[in-house]
Amino acid sequence: MLIYKTLSENKRGNIRQKEKNFEYEMNLYNKEIKKYSEIKKQLLSPDNIAEYRKNQFRKVLLQIMLHPQKMDNNEMIRKGASEAFLFDFLNLLEGFEVYKDYRVLIKNSNDKYYYPDFVLKEKKTGLLIDLEIDEPYVEETGAPIHYLEHERYLPSFTIDKDRNDYFIDNQWIVIRLAEQQVFQHPNLCIKLIEDTIRAIKSLDLQEIHVSKEFEVKKWSKEEIKFVYRILYKTDYF
Repeated sequence: MLIYKTLSENKRGNIRQKEKNFEYEMNLYNKEIKKYSEIKKQLLSPDNIAEYRKNQFRKVLLQIMLHPQKMDNNEMIRKGASEAFLFDFLNLLEGFEVYKDYRVLIKNSNDKYYYPDFVLKEKKTGLLIDLEIDEPYVEETGAPIHYLEHERYLPSFTIDKDRNDYFIDNQWIVIRLAEQQVFQHPNLCIKLIEDTIRAIKSLDLQEIHVSKEFEVKKWSKEEIKFVYRILYKTDYF
């Protein structure tokens, strides 16, 4: 009987100790949960998110090592009518310098260059944009340019992919406008550029909205050959 009583008391004592331990650990856990919730709330606050995005944007700007340079006087690059038309509208962009007749060196290429239609440089940050106006074909010959390439069993891709990737890999922004968009909706072109810059700087690409009237289909090589025969470009010149 004495032995049984002693064992029962020990058992009850062990249970009470376990309950105390559990209560202690639960208090610690609740404190950690509260601490985590406070940190999470602070990290996800609008001010903190905005500061984080600014820091990330600054890091990107520090990685820009590819800079445009003025073309030589003896370099002749074909220009479409759309470049001259859009230039006056580009000067409406606040806080940006607009360069034309500039080139960008292709690294490890024995002095080969890309020739942007326009280079936009934000004065405050140094952000660089390669702005291109894509004609469907060469005016004089009808040769397709800026088209979608199709390969069997693979998704379609733009013929300009390597060039786009080169600028993007060097921390530039690439914006491509269709020639049709430039002539029909120049103000919407400027709005798209402004929206894109704002979205990239805030790291929120959902800010970019394109209306249905502004959308233009990117054609395949075969489609461009067909539309050339019916003088498609005269519709929007």
